[in-house]
Amino acid sequence: MEMLASLYWTPGFLQRFEQSRGYSLIKYLPLLYNYANTWVQTVPAYSEQYTYSNSTDYYTEKHNVDYRITLNEGYQEYIQQFEEWSHSRSVEYSNQPAYNLPLEMVSANT
Repeated sequence: MEMLASLYWTPGFLQRFEQSRGYSLIKYLPLLYNYANTWVQTVPAYSEQYTYSNSTDYYTEKHNVDYRITLNEGYQEYIQQFEEWSHSRSVEYSNQPAYNLPLEMVSANT
């Protein structure tokens, strides 16, 4: 199943983000709605563009990188759970990584 989303998210993501990155993402959420975080990175999530003073490029890049790192950590944990579950039942496990998502795919291949 392929899912299109304006922003990929999971329950508890804000808590995971703050614990891993050391700051709250809440006030930076509008900066995450951009091409880089959409499926295939070609279609804008929304037609609006958000800016925070003259530092928008820096903040957008910094918070997008932190968002993607946290999202990838959760994805890796998700994959690991399936692998451990299948191995506990003596079943081989293979997954097709979530292509075209803002994740680091090389580490997702098991």
